[in-house]
Amino acid sequence: MIEIFDNILPQDIEDFFANTHCDPFFPWYVQMSSAGEDAIFDYPVIDTPQFTHVAYFDNKSNSSITEDYIKIAQNLLGDDFELHRIKANLTTNHSGYTKDNYQPVHTDLDELNYYSILYYINDSDGDTLFFKDTDIIKRVTPKKGRCVIFNSNIPHAGSNPIITPFRMVVNIILKVDKQEKFIYNNLKGKQI
Repeated sequence: MIEIFDNILPQDIEDFFANTHCDPFFPWYVQMSSAGEDAIFDYPVIDTPQFTHVAYFDNKSNSSITEDYIKIAQNLLGDDFELHRIKANLTTNHSGYTKDNYQPVHTDLDELNYYSILYYINDSDGDTLFFKDTDIIKRVTPKKGRCVIFNSNIPHAGSNPIITPFRMVVNIILKVDKQEKFIYNNLKGKQI
């Protein structure tokens, strides 16, 4: 399942996320690689540094805006989920990067009943690509206020922006104990 939704949050909340993440005092931290040790770096993969903000991990909040991030998931799914991780990523232009390049392909979690939500904080290029084996099966262009929800075990990769100066996204991983049918029923009417 890969579902795309636009404008799931009120405009003032979308603006809050955009403004907060661009504030000069927002705590971004450098991560030298976007991938783990097992990633494959064959062309067209280019792994670049990124800035991250880990808001929730290991059952504890690490951010003053964790509750605001949780509202993204609540607007999609209600309250019937268990948080696993919330992390914001910021990628920038990278010398030599082209529209054919992307970050290492990965899954967020390989366990059943886990879903990932990507929430795009700003309009940018730098699509998210979804894969089946080595084939790209879907591309999603970042748009402020856009969400993508998908099974956490679906291989995917982000890509760096080429035209816009930066790309910001929030990645929320959560567990839903009910069947996937619950997800479809809860999201009915929210798709673009």
